[in-house]
Amino acid sequence: MQQLLAALRAATPAHLPRLGLRLANGLAGPRPPLQFWQEYVRKSLESETFARLSPHSKCLLTCVACKLGRETARAVEANVLVERVFADVTSPRALPLLNIELINMVMVASYTIGLPLAEQQMQRMLDRAQQLVKSNAQFHAELSASLLHSLGAVARAFPRQSGQLAASELVRGAVARFPDLAVGLNTRELSLVLFAFDKLQVVDEAVAHVVLKRIKADIEEIEGQTLATILFACAGHRVLHPALDLLREKVSTAARHVTGREACNICCAYIKAGLWEGSLFRLLENALPKMNAQELCNVVNLMMHKKVEVPEGFKQAYLYHLQAAIASMRFNLLDALTLTQSLVSWGLVNRVDPGVLDGPLAKVVERNAVLCQSSAFGVKEVYLLHYCVSLGCRGAAETAARCVAARFDDRALSNKELVVLFNAIHNLGVVRSTLDMVENALRRRLVQRQRFSKIDLHTMAHWASEDLANLLVSNHLVHLRCFSYDDLRLLRLLLKRTRSNEAMSLGRRAVEMVLVPRSVAKPGTSSNFENAIHNEIGGRFHDFDNPGPYDSFQIRKIVAACELLPHLQGELGAVGILSNAVDYMVGSGNAIQALDLSSLIALLSVARKLNVRSDDIAVLSHTATRRLPGDVDPVGFLELLNAVYHLELPVVKPHALLESAVKALVTTREHRVKESIMLTMSALCFGHVIEPGCLYYLMVSGIGSVRQLSPLIMKSLYLYLVAGGTLTTELYNAVANTLLCLPPVHCLGEVVPKSGMALRGHPSSLDVNMSLFVAEAADGNEVHTSVYATLRKRLADGGYGFDMRAEEPVAFNYVADILLLCGPAPRTSPNTGLRAEQRAAPRENNGCT
Repeated sequence: MQQLLAALRAATPAHLPRLGLRLANGLAGPRPPLQFWQEYVRKSLESETFARLSPHSKCLLTCVACKLGRETARAVEANVLVERVFADVTSPRALPLLNIELINMVMVASYTIGLPLAEQQMQRMLDRAQQLVKSNAQFHAELSASLLHSLGAVARAFPRQSGQLAASELVRGAVARFPDLAVGLNTRELSLVLFAFDKLQVVDEAVAHVVLKRIKADIEEIEGQTLATILFACAGHRVLHPALDLLREKVSTAARHVTGREACNICCAYIKAGLWEGSLFRLLENALPKMNAQELCNVVNLMMHKKVEVPEGFKQAYLYHLQAAIASMRFNLLDALTLTQSLVSWGLVNRVDPGVLDGPLAKVVERNAVLCQSSAFGVKEVYLLHYCVSLGCRGAAETAARCVAARFDDRALSNKELVVLFNAIHNLGVVRSTLDMVENALRRRLVQRQRFSKIDLHTMAHWASEDLANLLVSNHLVHLRCFSYDDLRLLRLLLKRTRSNEAMSLGRRAVEMVLVPRSVAKPGTSSNFENAIHNEIGGRFHDFDNPGPYDSFQIRKIVAACELLPHLQGELGAVGILSNAVDYMVGSGNAIQALDLSSLIALLSVARKLNVRSDDIAVLSHTATRRLPGDVDPVGFLELLNAVYHLELPVVKPHALLESAVKALVTTREHRVKESIMLTMSALCFGHVIEPGCLYYLMVSGIGSVRQLSPLIMKSLYLYLVAGGTLTTELYNAVANTLLCLPPVHCLGEVVPKSGMALRGHPSSLDVNMSLFVAEAADGNEVHTSVYATLRKRLADGGYGFDMRAEEPVAFNYVADILLLCGPAPRTSPNTGLRAEQRAAPRENNGCT
């Protein structure tokens, strides 16, 4: 370091650029530290030194700054040096001394360091370049390509300058003489010029004709970065789209050899042009490990924006790469937002490991908080918080929520963004003071009667306090003369939050408008209810023998009105109204066909809440279960299960019910939903609706997917075993793994688990340090240890793979101990049908010695 500083002090002004370039390029050893470059910039900016530098030397100083990179240059204040060079070399005194190479250096420094020239400075540069080009008819084609490329890069970095550049005499002249200029360009130089024309938006049919002609003639020479640049430049202009088809075979050939940047440009080109094909996923998948964060996010963001259909194979490869590489990626807030949004948009929420993503995302949020500590919590941060909550990245989400508390200003957010923030904070469950700030901002906007979308109103109603719910009722529903489907859904959510006279009156009015019970029909007339439904459907009355088209949207509106009934039991004859509605839908035939699965489940849920049992309800249940497994979310499926169980409804397709249950366990992250599904399925098994053998896989996968054995899970296991379920080694392993105490049980060999516990030999001879188990269970698990002791005893007594029979439980409650009869049931050989004791018995001697 001292030698470098000594060399710097001894250098004359004329030698400063040469010294800087040698050290920045590493030609004289490793690049010096920041302290040296700070001293280098300070010396270059000294008035005496800077005044003795020629325009050529000053332009070379901008090259030194470019070699340092944007971040380092700003850290050592080299940007100040570059700005001073811009002001000096564009002066009338220095401008005549500039040639094309020096002008190009200034342009490169502008877009590399991120410092735009002033409008007057840029115009002087453009005029000087035009003078040089005009004075030399045989101007070097390579210099023309290089300068045009720099102008295009400036237009890309500073879009406000693109108009000035495109209108300049220099660019217009280049476009006019492009047919002659293209003759002297090789394919690489042609790609640079085409890139510039694309960014300057000066591509016309004449340019396109020349480009397509050259591509056809020189297609064998186009590869690598040249191929990627041409494709990317052609994508934005319809007249150049034929080039993408001409070069498609070259892309397929180069799939395994492209760099990350080339793959990014190629993929973006085909997506942007609307010419993406599934075969290009192979190129993208091969390039994933080569891409940096920005390249990957550029492609992913464009795929989401253009709604590209992503196959399952690529989703799996993308998720695997992201989880393996995210710890080493360097990405900013926008990149983090793109990555998290893609995982949610592509349905990968339940496959991602939140622990892998949480740390890197939290670091990005922390870095951004330092950079933006003086500004309000912004839009990108709101959506990143939303996606972090959706993915279960709690650490990153809590870090972002602390930023909300410190930097919240609702003026920086639209109504939609404020509601997204409100929803994310509620799902996260952060400090109440943070939530109050956001809710107060929403309340102010509601008082001002600002417009909110339907989904925003529904989201607010879902989480609303009583005060906020009353405000939503008075501002958005009271004035309605008729109720749409969305209005009825909103009213249902609000009736969960408030029982105000205004809300209850609205509920009564909505039901009376959409559903009129028979009890109010005039004597001697047909049912007012039937008339109401006829009017809602909006056509001639249809019966079962004369089928006709039913408006499914209007049917859904009737179902939405039925969902209000549980909240109005004391106000109306809710049971009678529901019975009439279901009777009409079942009796008319076509109406029930117009009900989708979610509407059927909604009606069954209402029947459960009102405790309505009838043959018509059984028909709804029959129709719903026949449509399984359908497109139903886990919460909706749980509603169906609860209705089937509590109303004792028939199940016509138990295997479809089981398939849907397994799918729901895999799909949901809500452990309470998982536990409730398992408990209800076990209760159906206990009630002989489902065979115990069919429920076995659900029990194994369900227990293995929960964090710990909660009382509800143990109660499910108890019901399963009581109904005749089988306790196998696999099921035992699922229980043991969830207890976080035992490793998987192996039939042979020795496994040494954590905490010093030993599990030796066959599972029928378990040797476990029980005191260690009790200590660990006391630390993090409330499940009664007799459950573990019973399972251990049964394995020790009879091995694995046998039937279990349960005694009467000591306490059938949330502790749910499992006490089993001594002695396993006889086992049968899968091959011979003989009992185990028969297989093990020695054969008789038959008189032989």
